[in-house]
Amino acid sequence: MTKKSVRNPQVLLVFEPVLSDNTSLERSFAKELLTIGASLSARVNLPLNGLLLTSEQVGEEARDAFYSDCQASGMQELMEIGICENAGVGSWVEALSCAVRETSPELILFASSAFSSYAAAVLAGELGAKVHTETTRWQIHDQRHLYLERHVLAGSVCVKELAGTLGERVDAKAPILAVLSRSLLLEEPSLLEEKAEDRLQIVRSKWEKEGKTIQLISREPLLRQDVRLEEASIVVAGGRGLGGPEGFKLLKELAELLGGEVAASKQAVNLGWISAEHQVGQTGAKIRADLYIACGISGSIQHKAGIRGAKCIVAINTDPKAAIFQVADYGVVADIYDVVPAMIKKLKKQSRR
Repeated sequence: MTKKSVRNPQVLLVFEPVLSDNTSLERSFAKELLTIGASLSARVNLPLNGLLLTSEQVGEEARDAFYSDCQASGMQELMEIGICENAGVGSWVEALSCAVRETSPELILFASSAFSSYAAAVLAGELGAKVHTETTRWQIHDQRHLYLERHVLAGSVCVKELAGTLGERVDAKAPILAVLSRSLLLEEPSLLEEKAEDRLQIVRSKWEKEGKTIQLISREPLLRQDVRLEEASIVVAGGRGLGGPEGFKLLKELAELLGGEVAASKQAVNLGWISAEHQVGQTGAKIRADLYIACGISGSIQHKAGIRGAKCIVAINTDPKAAIFQVADYGVVADIYDVVPAMIKKLKKQSRR
């Protein structure tokens, strides 16, 4: 007789793999994920645990800060799996999959990222589970029924569904997998406080097998911005209307004078005018800025879905019928190469006073 697997009543947080970049833990929404995990586990009265894939290249200072955050969240156990940096994503996901099968958690939470989307999909296939992607809100009914929400059709429709019931040891029950959207992670500020009475247990192991799926061929370091677009208070974005990559030099100058960040539409990124980390839209960053200036952006449904959180939208476009004007608070029908230089000149003049 085959022994049935039993779900372990716990909430498991899966963090972005950290290799040699000591700032990765700060930029991977770790604190935000811990905050939501602590809140959710408290609501359903389940222990909170974590899983981190990391390499020996990560400094002790970064590790200690992360451990402190984990303890502040009330986490009971952190599984830290050492991985070979050159093994590739396939090996990382195999290590993650093995750990999940051994612990059999009821609920597994990821922060939105390329790795999380891939890993969650692989886990779902192996465990016979469903993945709730880009979760924008969660609710607990009767202290055990978990409802998750997500937006579809470019944000025009909100879907709310019962993800499952927590706290029940049910034989052969598939775990709940949820990838939390960046907008949700940023909605709940980190309110972690040190809990001296709680002791975090760190369980370390190593994974030296090579992945059978995706292998790492090469790695090119990504030069990240100092401020994430989702957190910027002012964003100046450019689209295909710029006419070429040189237009972003002008926007960068304007953004620096305003104390903001430069962003771009999907079309501008696809044309190779600027790197993908600047992309705004349904498949890019979700803007929550106080001021969003759209320069030469037509305003596709996907782009409008990414800027719906902005408090004030200013659109500059030569086409008076551009869709961006439908969501703009202020619209300027003009050539950006007339308007933006005038704005820069005015700001420079004010700064000299």
